Amino acid sequence: QFYTSKDWTIKKEQIKTRDKGMCQRCLIKFERITITDLEIHHIEKLMVRWEKRLQDDNLVCLCKRCHRYIDMMNNGELDFEFNSSNEETEKREFVFF
Repeated sequence: QFYTSKDWTIKKEQIKTRDKGMCQRCLIKFERITITDLEIHHIEKLMVRWEKRLQDDNLVCLCKRCHRYIDMMNNGELDFEFNSSNEETEKREFVFF
């Protein structure tokens, strides 16, 4: 099974690191920092684009709440502008309390 494979385990940690351990939808759409209950979303669904299952530009870090919304209410489509090069995240300064 793909989601228990070593390749997926490694890749999802790489994506969390790339996205600074934050939900990108919360950050970009709501300017809110969410660092808990993180999951990795396939931008192009696995059943449609299996060959992109481990490609960085097809993966984004989302919190569980945003992931469920995107999958169930928005047909898997992102409702925010995401650039996998992480330029927006790199430009922002974060203050944690």
